[in-house]
Amino acid sequence: FGTSVSGAGDVDGDGMGDFIVGANLYDTSAGTDAGAAFLYLSRTLGVVVTAGSALQTSENLTSVTFTVALATPPSADVTIPLSSSDSSEGSVSPSQLVFTPSNWFQAQTVTVTGADDGVLDGDVLYSVTLAPAVSADPLYAGVDGADVTLLNLDNELAQVSINITDASATEVGANDATLVVSRAGSTLQAMTVYYTIGGTATAGVDYFALSGVVSLGAGEASASITLLPMDDLLAEGPETVVLTLSPDAAYDIGGSNSATITIVDNDNPGITVTPVTGLETTEAGGVARFSVVLESAPAADVSIGLSSSDPSEGKLLVSSLLFTPSDWNSAQTVTVVGQDDGAIDGDVAYSIVTAAASSVDAQYNTMAVADVSLSNRDDEPLQNLTLVATDGIAAETGPDGAYLTVTRVGSTAASLTVYYSVSGTAEAGSDYQSLSGSVTLAAGNEQATIAVTPIDDALAEGDETITVTLDAHPAYIVDQPGSDTVTLIDNDQSSLPVANFTVDQVVGEGKSFQLKVVLDRPAVGLTLIPYTVGGTASTDYGVDHYASDGTFTLYAGEWEALGSTTQIIDDGAGDDGETITFTMGPLTNALAGAHDVHTITVVEANQPPSVMLYARQNSGPFTRTIVIGGGETIVEAIVTDPNPGFTFNYDWSLSDNALVDTWGITTDRYFGFSADALSPGLYNLHVTVTDLGSPPLSAEAELLLNVVSAVPVLSAAMDSDGDGTPDSIDSFNDEDSDGIADYLDSSLLPKNRLQQLSGQSDSYVMVVDPGMQLRLGDVAFAAGADGAQVSPEDIASYGDNLGGPGLGAVDSVPNVGGYFDFEIYGLTRPGDSASIVIPQLQPIPEGAWYRKYSPLTGWRDFVADANNSLASAPGEPGLCPIPSDAVYTPGLTAGHHCIRLTIEDGGPNDSDGAVNSVIEDPGQVVVAATAPPPVVAAEPERKPYLGGLGAVDWVAMFSLVCLWGWRRLRHWRHGTCVCGASLLKWRT
Repeated sequence: FGTSVSGAGDVDGDGMGDFIVGANLYDTSAGTDAGAAFLYLSRTLGVVVTAGSALQTSENLTSVTFTVALATPPSADVTIPLSSSDSSEGSVSPSQLVFTPSNWFQAQTVTVTGADDGVLDGDVLYSVTLAPAVSADPLYAGVDGADVTLLNLDNELAQVSINITDASATEVGANDATLVVSRAGSTLQAMTVYYTIGGTATAGVDYFALSGVVSLGAGEASASITLLPMDDLLAEGPETVVLTLSPDAAYDIGGSNSATITIVDNDNPGITVTPVTGLETTEAGGVARFSVVLESAPAADVSIGLSSSDPSEGKLLVSSLLFTPSDWNSAQTVTVVGQDDGAIDGDVAYSIVTAAASSVDAQYNTMAVADVSLSNRDDEPLQNLTLVATDGIAAETGPDGAYLTVTRVGSTAASLTVYYSVSGTAEAGSDYQSLSGSVTLAAGNEQATIAVTPIDDALAEGDETITVTLDAHPAYIVDQPGSDTVTLIDNDQSSLPVANFTVDQVVGEGKSFQLKVVLDRPAVGLTLIPYTVGGTASTDYGVDHYASDGTFTLYAGEWEALGSTTQIIDDGAGDDGETITFTMGPLTNALAGAHDVHTITVVEANQPPSVMLYARQNSGPFTRTIVIGGGETIVEAIVTDPNPGFTFNYDWSLSDNALVDTWGITTDRYFGFSADALSPGLYNLHVTVTDLGSPPLSAEAELLLNVVSAVPVLSAAMDSDGDGTPDSIDSFNDEDSDGIADYLDSSLLPKNRLQQLSGQSDSYVMVVDPGMQLRLGDVAFAAGADGAQVSPEDIASYGDNLGGPGLGAVDSVPNVGGYFDFEIYGLTRPGDSASIVIPQLQPIPEGAWYRKYSPLTGWRDFVADANNSLASAPGEPGLCPIPSDAVYTPGLTAGHHCIRLTIEDGGPNDSDGAVNSVIEDPGQVVVAATAPPPVVAAEPERKPYLGGLGAVDWVAMFSLVCLWGWRRLRHWRHGTCVCGASLLKWRT
């Protein structure tokens, strides 16, 4: 043999040289050479992993294998740890491989088994990790073999669901709708999903039929279903197609298993009548025609009835029309023939009345059809008419009527109806009995009379006019004179509304105010009330204030007008006590009242606030009736303060202790409570408001609430208070907080007026000066009265001002004019006096006097002094002059119907005994057992806010002092208060 070695380059590309070894044998006998060549490839140390492509396990615990060997012999054992990257998807065995210098080249098998995680998570990739080799051979230590990636197939069923991407399909343009069926989980295999079809639409008629199956190809997570509507001619309205997934062994159904498509119809049911106006027939038999056609195909026959509103003017040739599903779009013609009635009635309007359609098709059944208006031309000759007032004077006294005569010229063979309009300054229904608007001249008569009958009201309106004018009409010709006027003579003294400013104001520097004017009755027309600015403050605009001359404008029916907000300038000290006055000038359509000058007094020192309480339940309007279970009640203290910029502390601790403040802040202006745990009954809220001025000043207010289990349902057909609003809308709320539920309290009454009798707002109404307000006293409210009138029984039951029994309710002297319980609030400042007018139910008798009720002492005489007085005026039953009217005379004059009380806040006649800008007065007129006390006619004087401790009855004053203390303790549920020899017990 011969040998040779030569380099072969880097055949295997491992960066190391390879070589060839050759061996040959020379055979001389054969004459040939023979031999062999061997290629030696270099080997790089490493871990050889042999695995198939796309190895898969499954959650059904199937296994797969791969092998591992070393690339070169090691000098020591080599250990390779094995692990699964996600043991919830697959496990590996063994956990390690060991190669020795003798078996390094032998491939070792690794088995990987799928795991079931019980979760619908689709097919999940994971890997077998070969950790770096561990060996004493420094060349193999740390050598890292390639990891093996596998796919574990999920064995949970895919969840399928159906959703809508376009839910509306329309017949117009055959606009389709789209639904999407999607699956969650593995998408490796194709899947067929089945569904059922329902809804109101019909396949093949309303839309192209669907197959009921949808296929999702391998790798597809969703597939679409398209619903294509069919455009028919039927008016069906919107219809639905409901697709619902059907169960199958190949999948589970998810939460969204059904979807609804709405097919929008483009055919609308309707009936067209052409024309509906402008048609004319004649009494000579002339005809008129109109057509009727359906606007869409019906599902069944449609019948329409026809009739003439006046067969004496026009008759139909047919009494009904019938449309079928096959001829619905063919218009049918209706012919009307004019009729001769032989009367001189001119061209007469009448109509063809189309009855509502009748059909089994619900779309057309009861559908309204337009009536057709026609005119039948008269063929009788027209007559000339005149109108003359043959008795042109009507008077309320009597009453004495007036008469107007209508005369015709021409044939009287037929009757003739003449139409007229009424105008003038008098008002039909209140000044005279309403006229009908037509009069008929009977056959054979040339004339007919229109009688005007006056109504004797109690209003001073002056003489008024009633004008009657003949209306133009095709049946006759209006000749001259065609109009005349009668005069209605008033028997009441004529007067215009009286205008007064509201009560004077006290305003701190830097604060704003508003001026207000109020009429004693609604304006009769455009009313102008000019005013000029004066006073001791500078009248130059922008120096001390921003007030200027102006004019209030009121229109017919309005009671009051409010001026713009005006600011007083804070220019430092030195203006305290200055005044700004507003004086009325010449008025248009009104008279200036006693309060024709309004005075703003500017103050710099701290002034006491005033406060009122208002309640709302469940964020509704103001109310004093609280319904158990009706939601949270919030009582708000609304403070009026002359001083600018003050904040206040609020103390509710004297309220009924059964009321628990749910707001949790006892020093703010809100007190919230729930009535759910309360028993039906009366509950009192009391707040003391203290400003942060120097010195701090306080004010108090109380509000009695009635807690009830439920309130009756009010009728929408009733208007108990006659204000034009149904009871169901007015409800049990109390928007003006006068203690009377809105459905019994006319909204036409301003806040300075309070009805005495239930449901009566046009008479027997109490009145205070404009700017002040009236509400029921605690006795009247607790008794559930709908007016200020109460009875001795009410006082006996509720006279303690908390809704409990009162002492000495029955007086020792007889009552003659009624018992009344009211409160006045909104005084300019604490300690002022206020006047109120009270219409009496009976004329004042000889020797009468006014009596007051106290919850501590019972009945006692009214105390007359410089700040408290009595006056009376004649008036009429239920109707009285306003408080400022000069007709009132001191004392109580026999025969008069009206009394005026002037009561000092906190004085001897104020039943609450507190200087708090609120006056309480349960009282009555009686026949005095002794001579009435003398009337003090001295002018009232301004006193400090001490409740008027001047010339007073000290026994009465002691009682009021005790009452003052009692009112501050009465929030206790149990307790006693000793006042002289009287012992009072609180309700439990």
